[in-house]
Amino acid sequence: FRERCIFRRFTIMAAKKPVDEWAHTAVGIDWLSMTKAHCDELLSEIPMVEGMQLLEVACGTGAFTLGALGAIASNGTSAHATITDFSQGMLEQCKVNVEKANLPASVTAVFKEADALNLPFASDFYDVVLCGFGLFLTPDPIKATQECLRVLKPNGKLLFTSWESSVPLRCMQQLFEAIDLPLEDLKPMTAVVDVMNGLGPIQKVLSAVNVPNRLDNVTRAELSWVLERQFIDECVELFLKNPVLKLPFAKLTQEQMEQVPAELATILRKDEFVPWVNSSWNAVVTRL
Repeated sequence: FRERCIFRRFTIMAAKKPVDEWAHTAVGIDWLSMTKAHCDELLSEIPMVEGMQLLEVACGTGAFTLGALGAIASNGTSAHATITDFSQGMLEQCKVNVEKANLPASVTAVFKEADALNLPFASDFYDVVLCGFGLFLTPDPIKATQECLRVLKPNGKLLFTSWESSVPLRCMQQLFEAIDLPLEDLKPMTAVVDVMNGLGPIQKVLSAVNVPNRLDNVTRAELSWVLERQFIDECVELFLKNPVLKLPFAKLTQEQMEQVPAELATILRKDEFVPWVNSSWNAVVTRL
């Protein structure tokens, strides 16, 4: 089972430091396989500039990182990449994966913990900013997008991707109905699906930022795969670890929680989820 969809949520403490709810998922979940097929088309849009400065925001375990640096290396272009994530666990695993790639000396990378809403970098510095499946999951996508555009040079490129993610939401709606949890508790997941899902929402976010920009291209990529029966239990475990569901699950009694794995497995075995179709939106934006 190579494809998995878990929603990523950033929560903010009073001191504005993101709470790292994702470090425990950095190892043991095949994020690279989950996202690679969605990132290849977007990475073909990277402008190959000799000596380019590239910033990645919300790198996760490195699917987009490896794709971008690999494409740059294959083109023979030199580049320096600054790879960031708010999750130290994700960042460390990304670094391990990049080190295994044995990139040429002409392509270098540094790794830095950073909050997407307050990037600790100078304005007008980067040629390319890359964010795979991260902007739309921050508490404030407009602010995060604004930060990405701020650090770009004029005519620099922002490349990002967002999940459409309707399938996991339908699974959770059916689960909540089965165990008598109010659908109101699914609002955080619904918000994730709606924020940058499609051309209209993406345009709305870009028009709200205070940095001039132009949407050059937006495409929808649809992938379909078979959720094989022998991997149902593994998929159930991934849903149970989803930080977005932490609060609603906390409302359950121990007896109710014990029912959740069996109920979710039953839902995932329904014909409507086989094959599992997942879609993403890829956008290319120029900082003006």
